[in-house]
Parts: sequence; structure tokens; C-alpha cells
Amino acid sequence: LQKAIPLDTFSEGTLLDASRKMLRDPSIDRVCLTHNWASSAHDDGANSSPKSHVILFGDWKGGKLLVQGRADPICETRKWHHYDSAKKHMVTKIEPGGDRWSLTAFSAP
Repeated sequence: LQKAIPLDTFSEGTLLDASRKMLRDPSIDRVCLTHNWASSAHDDGANSSPKSHVILFGDWKGGKLLVQGRADPICETRKWHHYDSAKKHMVTKIEPGGDRWSLTAFSAP
């Protein structure tokens, strides 16, 4: 990449099609790709479904996805994780020099 892309959302294309297929969920109509994006606490209560799915790639320190009410942070790579995006969640600070990619699949309103 020539310039950093911290966040982009897609409503069509290869990433969406692959996510639907892997998750076996045709109701997914959006995917959000992030690179080294540490988000503040928020909820995605406006989504049509509170169920979101995320998969992480790369090599980094920090950058854990914390979800309110969930004891364990989401940080394992190359595995789909499922969480309630209507609950507050955030990504902790990513240490410099790391390379953290996430792909979140969800249903928009």
C-alpha cells in the first residue's frame, strides 16, 4: 500500500462474499477492514443485528478487542470471533511497529 488505510467499509466485493461463505450467513451485508485502528469505546446498536464477527491478521502488540461483559479479550489471529456489537467495545492501543488487520462482518440497518 502506498498510504495507510485505517478503516474502510464495503457493501459488495470479494471480502464480503468470502465472509458470507466462511460464516455461512447470507444476512451479512457489510464488512469493515481496519489497519492499525485502535477505536475508542462505542457500541454498534444501529446495526440490524447485534451479532458481529471479526477475524484478525498480522503481528502486533496491544490492539486487543475488549467487549463489555466478556471476560476474555479478542486477540487470537486467523480465527473468526463472534461478539455482541450492541455492547460497548473498543480496541486497545497498538504498539508502534506492529501490523494489525481486522475484518468485521455484520448486518447494517
